[in-house]
Amino acid sequence: MMKNKILNLNISFIRAIFCIAVLLYHLNILKGGYLAVCSFFVLTGYFASKSLDKSESLIKYYKKRIKKIYLPLLVVVFASISIITIFKYNLFNIKPEINSILLGYNNYWQLNANADYFAKHINSPFMHLWYIAILLQLELIFPFIFLLFKKIGQKVSKILPVIFFFLLALITTLYFYKKATTGNIMNTYYDTLIRSFSFIYGALVYSIHANIKKLIIPIKNTSVATFMFVLYTIILCIMFIFVSASSKWFNISMILTSFITCRLIEYGTLLFIKKKVIKGHIINFISNISYEIYLVQYPVIFFFDSIKMNSILKILAIIAVTIIVSWLIHIAVQIYKKDKIRFLRILIQLGIIAISGYGIYQYIIMKDYTKEMNVLKDELNKNESIMKQKQEEYAKKQQEEEDKWQEYLDSLEVNEEELKEYVTNLKIVGIGDSILLDAIDTLYKEFPNGYFDGKISRTTCAGVDVLRDIKNKGITWDVLVFSLGTNGYPNDKCKDGLMELAGDSKVFWLNATRADYDTNNAELERYAKGHDNIYILDWQSVIKEHPEYLYSDYIHLRPQGFKPYANFIRDGMYEVYLQEYNAEKEKKIQEMEEKKKDKISFYGNELLINVYDLLQEKYPSAKYEAKNSMKKDELMLLLSDDKNLSKKLVFIFDNQSNITLKDYEKIANTYPDHIIYIVTLKHLNISLDNVKVMELNLDEKDYLGDEIHLSHQGNKKLVEQLDKIMNE
Repeated sequence: MMKNKILNLNISFIRAIFCIAVLLYHLNILKGGYLAVCSFFVLTGYFASKSLDKSESLIKYYKKRIKKIYLPLLVVVFASISIITIFKYNLFNIKPEINSILLGYNNYWQLNANADYFAKHINSPFMHLWYIAILLQLELIFPFIFLLFKKIGQKVSKILPVIFFFLLALITTLYFYKKATTGNIMNTYYDTLIRSFSFIYGALVYSIHANIKKLIIPIKNTSVATFMFVLYTIILCIMFIFVSASSKWFNISMILTSFITCRLIEYGTLLFIKKKVIKGHIINFISNISYEIYLVQYPVIFFFDSIKMNSILKILAIIAVTIIVSWLIHIAVQIYKKDKIRFLRILIQLGIIAISGYGIYQYIIMKDYTKEMNVLKDELNKNESIMKQKQEEYAKKQQEEEDKWQEYLDSLEVNEEELKEYVTNLKIVGIGDSILLDAIDTLYKEFPNGYFDGKISRTTCAGVDVLRDIKNKGITWDVLVFSLGTNGYPNDKCKDGLMELAGDSKVFWLNATRADYDTNNAELERYAKGHDNIYILDWQSVIKEHPEYLYSDYIHLRPQGFKPYANFIRDGMYEVYLQEYNAEKEKKIQEMEEKKKDKISFYGNELLINVYDLLQEKYPSAKYEAKNSMKKDELMLLLSDDKNLSKKLVFIFDNQSNITLKDYEKIANTYPDHIIYIVTLKHLNISLDNVKVMELNLDEKDYLGDEIHLSHQGNKKLVEQLDKIMNE
């Protein structure tokens, strides 16, 4: 008995460290505290093997394990249900999860529920009990394997169990490594077969001790053994601190932790033999209640999660409550023990029986919403499938629209030479005086489809008769060019006559060149302001820069001025047509921008998927982007990658979303020209000009029994309220 006590003190030290590491991991203090679970599996494998080896019968072994493992589990589960009920924590449809715990398959239940142990969110007080499920499954099967090979070892050779467990450890390790490097991390973490390698390590160490009577690495020097024991402990602590679940060393660390735990058992055993032990009442106390601490810690963390208090004080309070409750349960489950605190134990047992009994009653009457949730799941899957199809159709349609739009924009892109060629090939009718007559041959060369009529000393009023005669002859035109105004004052009546005959045609009117005709030019400018189709060609400004184009009378063209004169008319017409093309392009772009303002994009998680069919009826041409558990980063990526982001952005997320008020403010500030609609089940205080918050006005009948999933009636209310705010 004394030896066992001393051995327990050695093992108590590492068990206490593992217990603390897991607790601090659940408190988000240690990144790698999850690795200590591997160590617990090794310890369990070792001591389960030892217990089996010493047990008188398999029935007695199972009775002992039920008392040690299952009884505290029942107390924690049903006591937690009592507290959940009393304090009205809303844990919708928790009964299937409790069933999985009681029947020992919670690890696979969590896998099926897509639970993420590393996500650091607290959806349930029982998220950590996957470990107990694996433990129960291993405890159910392992005794038969151990006893079979024990019997083979007794009849054939004691080395055979060692060889078997060594090969089993090697195979399960390789299997774990393969799954950890190629599979889903949660499958690796929750699957019993994948995680069994650590348990087998413990069984292998005991098999060596029981059958070979030697340590794996026998060391006679106790100083070296002590040094190695401390060194391995320090290495494990460093791993507990720094190796996160997202680390590339995750798989290696799990294997290394299991191996180091084996070595710690070895050196702890050696130091026990050498009568060198680590003593300490606190260490022994924590070690004795380590299992209860594991069971209790997550429910305590869950219950404290909704309490607002200083973070450091909250952590200290959680640790204190966890230890006290664990100690009380540890005392209570020792049903037949007789000692000095027997009376206290009976009082604690009565209290726990009362609390657990109420929990059992609540569990029995608890409604199982699995069928209802399966119907919802089917509807969500159906909506998600339809949405995916619509998203593909939307993307295809958007691409077609974009291609058509780009094609149209390309058609509006004007090539300078092509436009000039277009202008020169217009049917132009030009009427003028001697200036036009000077360059008439050049004009015909420049405008092959033109008709020009020039005459010496022709007045503006005379031009009216010329244009009427041209029209009567059936000659048509695209544009008119007037080079009139040099001979006499052109009154408005004469100009009106010309414009009446011109109709809606574009009229390009050259002004006069001599300074004494400035009055005529000013009158022409004034008159043109009343006619949108008159374009003044400022020939006077050209001559001021190039007087060499004219004779000394500052009116008539020299031969070197013929070409510049014709080119000036062509370029003036070109600029007008270019402006028209650009104006048309700008108009179309503006029209497209206006259309974009009416476009709507919906983003959300399960809540949006649930109402998709109703929304799609009202907004069939909208864009929908939804995913069951869409994270903040996924949403931001969707927005930033969308080159044609709609002007109206609607966000429909339930309370399970990790998108916060600051995230919405960031989106609103990133897209200030967009209108942001936020549909929320909780209060959001946001005051930005481009944001409209819609807090759903719902009651209990609009939910399926929780504060997350809406009934069909709730979905209808959501759409009605959203439609109302979007049409305000």
